[in-house]
Amino acid sequence: MRETGREIASGSRISYPASVRSIPYNLIGGPMAEVTVKVIPNGPYRASGPFKIIDPQGSEILIEEGRSVSLCRCGGSANKPFCDGTHGRIGFQADQAARKS
Repeated sequence: MRETGREIASGSRISYPASVRSIPYNLIGGPMAEVTVKVIPNGPYRASGPFKIIDPQGSEILIEEGRSVSLCRCGGSANKPFCDGTHGRIGFQADQAARKS
């Protein structure tokens, strides 16, 4: 079986069969879980991990696989980037359909 791979920051190389090279792999060589973002009507974005949030100063917040967080979409949260429920108090109205960028 032909193998392919890629180098990671440490200089190590991750190898995997060429037949599955289109599947994203994590740093230990296993397939990555899918990240999903659900748009809540007139509410936040509900994102399920694993993923990381990087703030403007470069600090990282790791969201583990299987954990979900709500991210502010109304702009009014006092706990950005996370939702604190302000959208309900201010009557936030959002576009209902997700659009391709």
